Amino acid sequence: MASEKSLSLLRASLIFFLASLLLGSAAMYVQFVIVSVLVIWCFKWSGLKESIPALIKPTGPTWVMLLLFAGIFTATLLASDIVSISQMGELKWLIFPLVFALASSTILKKSELKAIEKVAIVFLVLLSVFSAIDSVYQVITGKSIGRLLLFGAEPFAPNRGSGLLKNPIPFAHVAGSLFQIGIAGAMISFSIGKQKLAAILSGLSLIFFLCVLSSLARGAWLAIALTALFSLVVTPHPFKRVNMIGLGVAALIGGLTLACNDTLFERFRSSFDPSVESSSIRLHLWDANVKMLGNHPFGIGFNANDILLPEKLAELGYPALSFQTHPHNEYLDYAVATGFPGVLLYLGVTIWLLVLTVKLLRRANLQDDHWNVFLLTASALVQSFLNACALTDQFSTPGRFLICLAWAIPIAIAAKNRDSSAIRN
Repeated sequence: MASEKSLSLLRASLIFFLASLLLGSAAMYVQFVIVSVLVIWCFKWSGLKESIPALIKPTGPTWVMLLLFAGIFTATLLASDIVSISQMGELKWLIFPLVFALASSTILKKSELKAIEKVAIVFLVLLSVFSAIDSVYQVITGKSIGRLLLFGAEPFAPNRGSGLLKNPIPFAHVAGSLFQIGIAGAMISFSIGKQKLAAILSGLSLIFFLCVLSSLARGAWLAIALTALFSLVVTPHPFKRVNMIGLGVAALIGGLTLACNDTLFERFRSSFDPSVESSSIRLHLWDANVKMLGNHPFGIGFNANDILLPEKLAELGYPALSFQTHPHNEYLDYAVATGFPGVLLYLGVTIWLLVLTVKLLRRANLQDDHWNVFLLTASALVQSFLNACALTDQFSTPGRFLICLAWAIPIAIAAKNRDSSAIRN
């Protein structure tokens, strides 16, 4: 294993990676490459040969399902005449959880923050504050300070907050995930008496909450509400009281904000109005995709949806404006692409890892391992939030990165627990 200095650099790179998600695709891919290079540097070739099997064994069902899914994915692409083989590049998302799990294994034991890690945290905080200010400015003026200065371009949706990102949907997914991480940290810090840290994390959570509100992403709003209910079930008993108080405060702030802001309230109200264009488009897309799945129960390949969708919408009598490049539902997208076998495997991975996270969280709580309780709570909340977002929107690149990172935490901890058990035995 590498020196503590190298490991500190790898841990800092994970924090920089979280920050890069607020900067756009180029930054996040570059930072992921940096994380990958540091993983190879820290573990070396001999270390990787030992560490990768050690990560895979405790979570075998996950990798079996992922491999089967990859096989179906590949077969579906090869059997289709309308999808380019270049789409095979999407299989990269099966590799990313393993890279993140190796990187995450270096943070399982809490240690004193080194200078580079502090710099990474400060950078993330400053970028988050700027994102919130810029997003509110976008909602008020329809212009983005950051995008104009850096890219000379306006945001995709002028009157919706997106920070430096082009689209408010991936921005809401990133900000919402960071909000869940902040909430997990604040809840546990308050419960164990670290009031100063808890106050800082609460302030950061409020900033991310403001970002999600300004994005006007109704799917993310719904996902936050569903995750709040989920947290009531999975939060370990010692932290439930603080969690319930926090949820009450968040609900009060959210309710007052909606009541005092006509734009936000109208956006919230429109979520329940099927006559609103964005809602009716989703209903048309979902209906068309369900019928395509019925016609092709074993899938038609990724992005074939885009080619067949206009014809199916016209056949159903839906207006042309209903056409989108995806069905605005991650599970429907996988279902139409890989058929019932593929989507069942994807759901299997999703559910299995979430259940594993909750089981490991309960074990960490029994051992009074507050650091792992934080990591697993954050992972469970992020998984819940993103999976709920996937009901009404597609996973963007930041969303896929985040779900892979959230999956990596229980994978790394399961491997660590297995090693600990082997040592004791």
